[in-house]
Amino acid sequence: MSSDKEDASSSTTEDLDVSIATCPVCFESLEEPRIFTKCGHSICAACEDKISVVDPINRTILIVCPVCRESVDLLEGEKLPTNWALKELFGTKGGTTSSKGQSNAALCGYCDECVPISQLFQCEPCYGNVGDGRLLGLICGGCYLTKHRAHEHELQKAVLVDSNAKITYLQTFSDTVQAMHYRREEIGSIDAKLNTLDIQLIDELADIRASNWLTECEFSVKKKKMGEIMAALEKIINVVQELCTALKKTELLCFLCPEFDGLSRDEFPLYKKDDNDKALTEGSTGTRANIRSQLKWFSSNLFAPPPSTKFQIFLADSEEVKDIVLPAERSSISSIDYFAAFLHKGCYAYLDYKATKFHPQKIYSCQLTIGLMKNASFVFGDVVIIIASNRVFRLDTSLHTLHDISSIIKYEDGCSASIFKATQDEEALYVCRSDKKIYKIQVEQIAEKTSEDSHCPICFERYDIPKILTKCGHSICEACETIISVVDVLAQSKTLTCPICRVVTKLNANEVLPTNWSLKNLTTNSGPKSSPSLSCRSCNADVLEGQVFDCSKCSLERRTFEMLMCGVCAIKNHSSHLADVKIVKFVSQKAAIEKVSNYEKEAKSLIKKINKTRLLTQKGLDEYLKELKTINGKIKKGRDALNKVVITCAELVVS
Repeated sequence: MSSDKEDASSSTTEDLDVSIATCPVCFESLEEPRIFTKCGHSICAACEDKISVVDPINRTILIVCPVCRESVDLLEGEKLPTNWALKELFGTKGGTTSSKGQSNAALCGYCDECVPISQLFQCEPCYGNVGDGRLLGLICGGCYLTKHRAHEHELQKAVLVDSNAKITYLQTFSDTVQAMHYRREEIGSIDAKLNTLDIQLIDELADIRASNWLTECEFSVKKKKMGEIMAALEKIINVVQELCTALKKTELLCFLCPEFDGLSRDEFPLYKKDDNDKALTEGSTGTRANIRSQLKWFSSNLFAPPPSTKFQIFLADSEEVKDIVLPAERSSISSIDYFAAFLHKGCYAYLDYKATKFHPQKIYSCQLTIGLMKNASFVFGDVVIIIASNRVFRLDTSLHTLHDISSIIKYEDGCSASIFKATQDEEALYVCRSDKKIYKIQVEQIAEKTSEDSHCPICFERYDIPKILTKCGHSICEACETIISVVDVLAQSKTLTCPICRVVTKLNANEVLPTNWSLKNLTTNSGPKSSPSLSCRSCNADVLEGQVFDCSKCSLERRTFEMLMCGVCAIKNHSSHLADVKIVKFVSQKAAIEKVSNYEKEAKSLIKKINKTRLLTQKGLDEYLKELKTINGKIKKGRDALNKVVITCAELVVS
C-alpha cells in the first residue's frame, strides 16, 4: 500500500466543508440529497418533485438531470434513491463545518476569527466602530488579554448561546519540563543542606583536633554527633537518588486518569464497577472486518454470534465472567471467525472477518494482528469502539458502518506501540499504550472528529472516485467496484451486493456504476485542519496555541504546574487578578527532550559529587577516629602512670 493511501485512510480527523455540496436547482444545502442513478449527480428532495414530469397515460415519471441533462425514468410513486454517504455527512457534521459558516458565531473584530457568541465580549466604547468591514466592538478572550486590557472596566459578556464545542485533549511536554524544573530546585536545596552538614562536620573535627585532652564522656558525645551527621548524609543521598530516578521518567501521564499509574500488562481487561455489561472476546488474526447481519434470530438489524465459538460476558456488579449459551437453532450455521463482539440493547452482537480473496493486496496484517491484548469492545449508545492491538475502530450500529479512527491516538512516526489496556466511563474511553502513554477519548470527540462517510466501507480508504450503488444509494470506491462484482458470463450481466445493506444491484456485463459527483466534489475540495489546537482545562474548549493563557497566582496557590485556559475562562474566573494571567509559549518536543536530558546530566553530576564527598568524609572520619583512639590510649596510659605516681607518693608519705 502506498504511503499516500495510508495517509488518506488514517486522516479521520479531517473537517469536510459540506457547505460546498449544494443543490444545482435551488442552490440550497443538500441535506436530503437524491441521486440520479445514471449520471451520479444529486439534487435535494424538495426539487425532485419540481423537475419531475408525470406521464399519466404510461403512469411513469421522467426526471432530467439539471447538470448533464441525462434523463431517468421512474414508475409512478417511485423516488430517486437517497445519496446516503452525502446525507450521513450532513447528519454527522450538523449541516456545515466551515470555519466561516458556524451557526451562532461571529467574527472577532481584531483577529478576524469566527468565534462562538458565548466566547465573545463586548466593549461599549468600541462598539459600533467598523474597521475593514469588521465590528470592532466584539472581541474574543484571547485578543482582549493581549491587545485590549486598557478597557477592562468597559468589558461586557456577549449574549450567550448554546454551543456544541469540540472537546480534544492533546498532551504537551510543558508539564514534564515544569516538573523537571521543580525537581532541579529540590536537588539545589538538598545541595545546600549537604554543604551545611559538611561545615558542621568540619567544625566538629576541628574541635576534636584542637583538644589535647578529652574525657571518655566527651569523646562519646562527639562520636554520637558525627554518627548523626553521617546518617543525615545517607538520607540525603537516598533522596537525591530517588529524584534522579524520577528525572528519567519522561512520559507524561494524563492528569484526568490517575488510576492508570503503574499498571501491569497482566491485568487486562480493566473495568470499573459502574461499567455496563460487556462481552469479552479473544480476537483472531485476519484481514478485514465487516458486519454480518442475521435478522432471523434477533428480528432487528443486529448481529448474531457464531455457534461454535465460546462467548463470555463480564458482569460488572458481581465482577463475574460467565459463558453465553447459544440457541440450538443456530447450530446448523457454519463457524465464522469473528473480529469483535459486544452487548447492545440486550442482544449479543459480533463482527466477522472478510475472506482474504476479496482484497489480498491491501491486507491490514500489521493493523489487525493481535498483539499484547485481547480484542475489546466498548459501547456508547449506538456507537461501539473496538480496540485491536494498535488500532481503534468505530462501529455505528445505526448505519452499519465500521471505520478506523486510530489517528485519534496520535501515533508518532515509526511508533510501534500497541494498546494493552482500556476502560471507559459514561463520557470517555481511556486507552493506555504499551509505552505507558495514556489517552482520553471523549464520546463527543469520537462522534465529531471522524469523517467516516468520506471513506469506502470496503477498503476503508478515503474516496478517490466514489461510485453509487443505484438500488440502495450507498457508495463505494472505484477500486472496490471490480472486487465485489460477480459476473454471469452466460447472461452477460453482473451483480454487486452492497456491503452495508446487502441490497443487490444488477448491471450489464460492460456497464459500470455511476460516479457520486456531489460526494466526489466534497472529498476533493475539503482538506485537513491547518491550525493545531489545545484544550482549555476549565471548559475543555478547543484553543489555538497562540490563544492559551496561564495564571501564575492560581498555579502557585493550587500547587499545580500550570493553569492552561482559554481567554474566556481567564476573564470569567480570574478577573480579580488578570495581571497574573500571561500568554503561554510552548516548547517543542525536541526542546523539551533536550531540557530533560540536561537536567538528567546535572543530576548525575550532582550524585557523583555527593558520592565523592561521602567517600572523602568517611575517610576523614576514619582517620580522626583512629587518631582519637590513639589519644584515648595515651590518656589511659597517662592515667595509669599518674595513678602509680599517686600510689608511690602515698607509700612514701606513710613510710
